[in-house]
Amino acid sequence: MSARIISALIFVALFGNTAFAATATSGQVQFTGTTSGTVPVRLAGFEILDTNGNVIGSGTTDSSGAFSATLSSSVSSIQIKITASYSGVLSVVNSSGTIFTMTSSATSPDNVNYTFTSDSTTAKAFEIFENLHTCYSWYTSNSTELTTSDTLNSTTVYYYPDTSVTAYYSGGTIHLGLGYAEDVTVLRHEFGHAIMASIGIIPMGGTHHLDGIYDSRLAWSEGFANYCVAAISNSPITIYGYSLNLNKTDYPLSIGSEMRIAAALWKLHNISSAAKILSALDLMEYPNYRDALDFYAKWQELGLTSGIVSKFEEEGIYLNAKGIYTANFDKDYVKGSKSYYWESGWSKHGSDPTPWGTNWRGDSSSNLANGYHSAPASLNYNNDTNYSYGSSNYGWAQSPAINLASINNPALVFKCNYETDSEGAGQRKIQIINVETRNTIASYNIATSGGSSEARECQKMGFWHSHVISLNPTWGNVLIRFYFTTAGSTDMNHKGWFVDDVSIQSSNSSIPAFSPTNLEQFKSTGQSLATNEINPDDKVKFKATVGNSYYSGATVKLQVEVKPANIPFDGTVTSETDFKAAGETAEINVTLTDTGDSKWRIRGVDSLGFASDWVSYGNNNDESDTDFIQKESSASKAASNAGSGDGGGGGGGGGCGGSINVNANSSMPLALLITILIACMIRMYSSRTASL
Repeated sequence: MSARIISALIFVALFGNTAFAATATSGQVQFTGTTSGTVPVRLAGFEILDTNGNVIGSGTTDSSGAFSATLSSSVSSIQIKITASYSGVLSVVNSSGTIFTMTSSATSPDNVNYTFTSDSTTAKAFEIFENLHTCYSWYTSNSTELTTSDTLNSTTVYYYPDTSVTAYYSGGTIHLGLGYAEDVTVLRHEFGHAIMASIGIIPMGGTHHLDGIYDSRLAWSEGFANYCVAAISNSPITIYGYSLNLNKTDYPLSIGSEMRIAAALWKLHNISSAAKILSALDLMEYPNYRDALDFYAKWQELGLTSGIVSKFEEEGIYLNAKGIYTANFDKDYVKGSKSYYWESGWSKHGSDPTPWGTNWRGDSSSNLANGYHSAPASLNYNNDTNYSYGSSNYGWAQSPAINLASINNPALVFKCNYETDSEGAGQRKIQIINVETRNTIASYNIATSGGSSEARECQKMGFWHSHVISLNPTWGNVLIRFYFTTAGSTDMNHKGWFVDDVSIQSSNSSIPAFSPTNLEQFKSTGQSLATNEINPDDKVKFKATVGNSYYSGATVKLQVEVKPANIPFDGTVTSETDFKAAGETAEINVTLTDTGDSKWRIRGVDSLGFASDWVSYGNNNDESDTDFIQKESSASKAASNAGSGDGGGGGGGGGCGGSINVNANSSMPLALLITILIACMIRMYSSRTASL
């Protein structure tokens, strides 16, 4: 037997049943997910293990899941351990913070092509990892204009195979529970929050709903995240387990609607770019919550103003501050089987943020008998029955931005109605908010007693009435908030606060006034009676224009009080009119008994018994100023002269008396006076002659 044959036999005996050892390996890895099918495990860290579990190679798969590695020792069998992590940038971990992994069974190192099948928990974790790559790829291609310090450098997702966990962003990480993890829409939404946080904008947290209205800052946070879903998916309609449709038109037209924010950003995306939107977002860096108004300010800083106003206003988001303005809360949209009214541009916030919980809403089904002032709805704080939420609660409704500087003597005018446990101050407030700083500039208590004098006292519960608050034009751009709180009360079984016909007006406009206006005084002949003029008889006529009752539909009568100028007014009514409609001219005819310097004032009293302030004629000093001079009448003169003579005379048949009283203010004709004097003298002479 030759030496060559012997050598071959020895090799077969030693190695005939053993694979050749290798010092390198390569191949491709895939995984079969629960919903995604079989896909490559791309851009994932991997380790090569020998049969003893020692790491003999490592690296990162490429975008197709391919890998290659040089091994530190020569082996004929390996295992591949793939991790749901990428270079310290992206990772998916369990509740303990441990990165999810998959490890293959033993295989030859030659050209490995391995498809992982694993338990559902691990499979879902790698589906999350794949979706996270899609998010990050979109972000990196659109973040080239961001400040380096504001870029998103890493993202960690915690996955909990637990139905009690929902989905949220917190502390720099994304958290997904069972039922949310497999939905790409949810992760892309939470990734939007991660982008905001990396820039330095705190995403505002809170319960939210696609068809809800809430705080404009929460709506911005959630709306931007919804925009990210559309942008990453490159479609305004994303239908997975949790579907979004930015083309729907039945969401409320409001800066407080997250879907309207998302739709507006998507429209802006189509006329500009995602990169520009992220760039403007980058300028919004601020350690506080932000909203669409702040975004618009930064968009303008970029010099990109074209189209943004129209696109946002199509969604009921007013970026430019309004001037003269009216809100009637009559814009209708449907939530399920319920009709919901609101006003474009308004937002709200409260301790119960659900659309139909105890909070501000616009509706037409209030259990208050007259639940709106102007049909079909009012803005009201309740849950359709009362404002009981099981505990103390609060909430505010907020207007669009108002530019007070553009209005001459601006005033807030609104209709008010309420049923609460107290008529006092503390529950109902008007707050004026600075648009830029969101600080409170002014606050007014609305109450029957103890409220802010600038706001005018509330009237009787259950009746609509008016409030007028003068505003300061130097405050510039402001937001108007209607704020309600239970103020620690445990008695919440009441119908709440109702507001309607809100307007910002110029005080030169027709603001309803209860007190009478256009006061005039006349002689009984109808001639005008000038100030300080003598009235020739005991009759005088007063005229005034009837004002508006604070209560809608109420009629008003006028009451006048007349006093001598040196006697204080005491509220005693001299005379009054019948009930009149607002705007009518009413006349009061008065017969006077007092003479000399006189003054008068007038007020309105409505058909519900509520009175306006008194208004003095000429707006003069009630205590001393004279409005007219009352001359003594003929009747008064005759009464004062009756029985003034003594009837006796020289023992005769009674003469003219011992004296004759002549009043300087008498209106007796001079000829008659002379005739009487001559007659008396003749009689006295005749009596004297007879006695002689």
